[in-house]
Amino acid sequence: DLSYFAKRYKQLLAASDDLTSGLEHVYYNSHNDFTLQNMVIMASVTTEDDDEMFVRKAHLVSAYLDIMVTRRMAEYKNSGYASMYRPMFLLAKELRNKSLEDIRAILKARASEQKESLGSLNNLRLNKTNKRDIYYFLARITSWLESDETSEYFVRRRKDPYEVEHIWADKPERHKDEFTNDYAFADRRNAFGDLLLLPKSFNASFGALPFDDKVDKYFGQNLLAKSLSGQAYQHNPNFLRKIKEHDLPFKPYGPGEFRSEAIAERQSLYVDLANIIW
Repeated sequence: DLSYFAKRYKQLLAASDDLTSGLEHVYYNSHNDFTLQNMVIMASVTTEDDDEMFVRKAHLVSAYLDIMVTRRMAEYKNSGYASMYRPMFLLAKELRNKSLEDIRAILKARASEQKESLGSLNNLRLNKTNKRDIYYFLARITSWLESDETSEYFVRRRKDPYEVEHIWADKPERHKDEFTNDYAFADRRNAFGDLLLLPKSFNASFGALPFDDKVDKYFGQNLLAKSLSGQAYQHNPNFLRKIKEHDLPFKPYGPGEFRSEAIAERQSLYVDLANIIW
């Protein structure tokens, strides 16, 4: 038994380091440092499981854990060991020696009972403690849009690393017609809908520019950034197909159009994308 379980555990360790087909969520949970996932997955495995059944069980459990963690992120809640070990130990006991269908039923019930919801993304703001969570949301949304299987947005060490960047520059004087004080401006600027993943060098070069001056430069970046420009909606069949298939409210913004209500529109769009992914 030890030899069998050691083999499965090594598979999980490998999938934690490299994006692996069928075990993608193991990688995502590892990226989020959810260290309890291996225990919960291993609890669901039996020595009678062949390679295919192991992957199916691991996929099911890790996908549930990803949903649970992202819902907590949406409400600014921590998912570290101290706050999660009790419910995860209980879940591990509940999954032990269960069939795939029993596991599915248990996790479905758990998901429906969870108090946290992705609907809270409507109110999500960047603050001093949640930049890593925001990064994860944007990375998953961006890679889903691009059907990216390379985990490009999750690589921690790059020559030109991706960073969470604001669409609006930190220039409240440009928005005096919409905000009576700097606090209200900052609150809107830090909204989820005003954020993108962009290379550090891009923001250093163009981040301080007004939106009207840099919107066309977004066209050279990832699809989530490109979608701000009208050029993204020309000769881009895969992107247009996803918009139509999922009825997504993407739209470009022309000169003078990316105002406060535009950030609210983008935030709603991000919530729609999150609900598809999770």
